[in-house]
Amino acid sequence: MATKELAKDIVDQLKAAIADARKREISFGLCLGKEAATTVLTTHKTKDPEAMKREAKQKGETAKLAWGTMAVEGKTVKLSCVEPDVPAGLARKMREMLKLAGVKSKIQLLDSAGNLLEEDADPEDGDGPEDAAADPAAEKWAADKARIDLALEQAAATPGVDLTAAREALAAAAEKAVAGDAAGALVAVPDIDKLIADAAAAVKLAEEDKARWDEAAGKLKPLVDATVAAGSPVAGKISAVWSFAQGKALGPKPDYATAIKSIPMLVKLIQDSRSEAAKAAAPQDGARGNPGDAAVAEAPPVAAAPPGEAAPAAP
Repeated sequence: MATKELAKDIVDQLKAAIADARKREISFGLCLGKEAATTVLTTHKTKDPEAMKREAKQKGETAKLAWGTMAVEGKTVKLSCVEPDVPAGLARKMREMLKLAGVKSKIQLLDSAGNLLEEDADPEDGDGPEDAAADPAAEKWAADKARIDLALEQAAATPGVDLTAAREALAAAAEKAVAGDAAGALVAVPDIDKLIADAAAAVKLAEEDKARWDEAAGKLKPLVDATVAAGSPVAGKISAVWSFAQGKALGPKPDYATAIKSIPMLVKLIQDSRSEAAKAAAPQDGARGNPGDAAVAEAPPVAAAPPGEAAPAAP
């Protein structure tokens, strides 16, 4: 009967768990499967062992369980169990499951006092081979992926953040790691970190742009309404630019940056319109008072006639 293979995501999770447990103790839950490939290991850096037990039981196919804390020292995986009555053969199934993931290991089951309950190592490997995660690149990738997963989880809590690009890049890198190219996966880590940082920065910038737009729009709207209502020659253009800006700011995916770029044009159109209106309202040269008044004012003085004589005609 052919040996079943583990899914790629499970392999990745197991290697990440080994890397985490090298740094500090983590909680684990283990549900013995009917064979190594269906044995379930759940781990977490902060949740308690009981939570891991429940998760393992939910994902597993038997009621044979162990839970507690897990640590990795060199090539040995140590499982300190809350309950000393662990299912027989659990260490072997655990080792075989890890071997399917490419992680060769020695498994020790301990009670809460640190006493050895069960131990299993591959006979072909003597004192226990170096596990795959001991490879520097594979171990670093597992650690980096765990860190990136946490960063994505934290970033996802920010409303409006778009992490699509970062998730796709991580998935592509993880495929390389699972295929045995951990070094190739590591090359993508700086880019993934930048994608996450850029996504978070984009949200902050959008919030700042929204504040700028809201302030400007509040001042511009009454000016736009008044200018259009006054029948300005450029009223149509003002309405078009205003509608475009509002469409960008109030659309399904607000683009405040583009809306803001419309502000200088709106301001200029309104200023030009008001300037033209002021010129039209001002009196034209020579139009003040009676037109004849100017002529009278500009005419040369007429000499007074001697008594009894008619005044000379004006030139």
